Amino acid sequence: MKQTFSMKYKSVCEINDSKSEHHQSFNTWIRHNQDNNMGKMEDILWGMCGLIGGINNDLLFITHHPKNIEVVDLKTMKPLTRIKNNITPKERHKFGIGYHCFVPLTMKNEKLINHFILFYRNT
Repeated sequence: MKQTFSMKYKSVCEINDSKSEHHQSFNTWIRHNQDNNMGKMEDILWGMCGLIGGINNDLLFITHHPKNIEVVDLKTMKPLTRIKNNITPKERHKFGIGYHCFVPLTMKNEKLINHFILFYRNT
């Protein structure tokens, strides 16, 4: 069974000890119900990569074997199903992507919204 968890992370250096109520809202894994599980049971997710993007940093882009890109709305934890071009272009060979490098594209130290670079094998 696949399950989806998320965490609101905050550095322990930023958490003020006098405000103990904030400790519970950060740095704790939250299990989502099965309606919010990402991917299909048959998806091969070993070596996957993910990054956060979108205008409001509310989208999670996940790349995984064999050549898939999934986009998840982080507000609802639901996959966006009407995405076009959700297959990575790759040469025909017997291996798909996995254990690759997936990074945001930057120009002049500014992250371009929804522009990414995927490095794999001999690229």
